[in-house]
Amino acid sequence: MSQSASYTKVCFVMGAGNGIGRASALLFAKEGYNVALLSKSIDNLKETERLCIAEGASTMTFCIDACDAKSVQISVETIVKVLGGIDVLICAQGALNYNLTKTLTIDEHDEILNINYRSCVQA
Repeated sequence: MSQSASYTKVCFVMGAGNGIGRASALLFAKEGYNVALLSKSIDNLKETERLCIAEGASTMTFCIDACDAKSVQISVETIVKVLGGIDVLICAQGALNYNLTKTLTIDEHDEILNINYRSCVQA
C-alpha cells in the first residue's frame, strides 16, 4: 500500500477497556497515532476513547467480543478502509479463572483459551 506523507500511523488495541489495553492505547495516542479501540464493555470503551481524544488522537471504537471472529474481521476491514491500515496490533484482552485447573469444566477451559489465545490468533 502506498501511503502519503500525511499518513498517520494506526494502532489497533483489542481489550482497550481497561488495564494494559487502556494504558497501551493512551501511550500510542500520546505518540501521535490514530487508535482503534475494541472492548466488550461500552462504558470502559467510552472512557478509553475520551482519554485518547484528550491526548489529541483520532479514534475508532468497536464494542464487540474479541472472541467473535467475524466481528473482529469486520472491524479490521473497517480500520483498513477508513484509516488506511494497521501499523500496530495489541492484543490485551484476557480472562482469568481462579479455580483450580482440575475443577474447571471443559467450557471454562474453552472460554479462557478463546479469550487469551484464539482471539489473538484470529486478529
